[in-house]
Amino acid sequence: MVKTKTNVGKIAMRTGFALCAVFLAMQALPIPMHSQNERLRSPEAGMAQTIDPKVGGVLDRACGDCHSEGTRWPWYSRVAPVSWMVARHVDQGKEKLNFTGWANGTHTTNELREICDAVSDGSMPLPSYRLIHRNARLSSEEVSLICEWTETAADASSGPRVGNGSGQ
Repeated sequence: MVKTKTNVGKIAMRTGFALCAVFLAMQALPIPMHSQNERLRSPEAGMAQTIDPKVGGVLDRACGDCHSEGTRWPWYSRVAPVSWMVARHVDQGKEKLNFTGWANGTHTTNELREICDAVSDGSMPLPSYRLIHRNARLSSEEVSLICEWTETAADASSGPRVGNGSGQ
């Protein structure tokens, strides 16, 4: 009986050491953080300087980390396996919608309406992001503000494509 307890203890200790070794080995894998460029986080790069400052400020605060080149990488984004998930979310977010260079591009009415839809149904910002980043939570007034901006920008277009949506 004593021998069984000793074997179980050894197995548990070896398993614990093995798990620690795997965790440490995961930290050595590089994570591509494409938007670490500090100069892109200048105030000129934000949506608050591109469109209506009130709407742009909300978009910068709640959406900028995943939907612009100005991503702020928190400490946990450097710890695997969480880092893999964070980098994947940021890459997918920028692939879907990237606010960097917004004023220089044209945007479809559908793209603008998708922004309203995503914040209205609560799918954006992602619930996992809102859990940790409380300042990314949107109030109903902020959702309305974003939707009014997207509707105004979409309606201002005479064709299927619109400019920066600032009304200018």
